[in-house]
Amino acid sequence: MKSIIKTTLIILILLSDYSHSKSVNILAWVNDEIITNEDINYQIQIKKNILNKIIYEINLENELLELIEKKIKEQEVKRKKITLNQKIIENSFNTFVNQNNINLIYLDKNQHLKNLIKKEINTEILWIELIRNTYAWKLNVNMYEIENRVNNFKKNLNDLEKKNLKNQIYLSEKNKKFKVYEKQYLNMIKKNSFIKINEK
Repeated sequence: MKSIIKTTLIILILLSDYSHSKSVNILAWVNDEIITNEDINYQIQIKKNILNKIIYEINLENELLELIEKKIKEQEVKRKKITLNQKIIENSFNTFVNQNNINLIYLDKNQHLKNLIKKEINTEILWIELIRNTYAWKLNVNMYEIENRVNNFKKNLNDLEKKNLKNQIYLSEKNKKFKVYEKQYLNMIKKNSFIKINEK
C-alpha cells in the first residue's frame, strides 16, 4: 500500500515584488519539482499582457496556489501516461486564441509565454481526459429524468425547443458531475503528494 505523505502547506505572506526581482527564488516544492518567482512572474504576464485581464491587486499567495495545482495536474497526467493527438492540442490552442481576445502581437514577440500557454492547454485537456476515463460510468446522466423535466416544463415547447432544452440540461448535469469528481480526484492527489511552500 502506497504510503501517504502528509501535505504540508505553510501560510505564506509574500512581500517581495517578483515581477521586478532579478534573482530566482524557490517558492514551493511539488513532489520532485520546484516553483519559482519566475513562474509567478510569467503567470502574471500572461494574465495582464496576453489575456488582457485588468489586475488591480496581485495576490501572490493565490497565484502560487494556482501554480501548485497546475503542477499537480501536469505530474498526474504524465504519471498516468494520458495522451491525445497533437492536432487536438493545436486546434484547442487556436480556439483559445480566438475566443479570448488574445494580444497576438505580444504573444508572437514572447515565444516563451506562448509555449507556456500551449503547455497549460495541453495539461488541461489531458486532465479532462483523465477525469473522464477514471469516472466514465459515474458521469453518465439519467436521460429518463431529463425527459421528465422537459415534459413537466410549464411552457409549451415545439420539438426543436424540447431538443435544445434537453441538450442544455444534459450538459449542465454532466458538467456538475464532472466538477464533483474532478475535485474529489484532485484532493486525493494532493493528499498523496509532497507539497511544501517555502517559508520566508
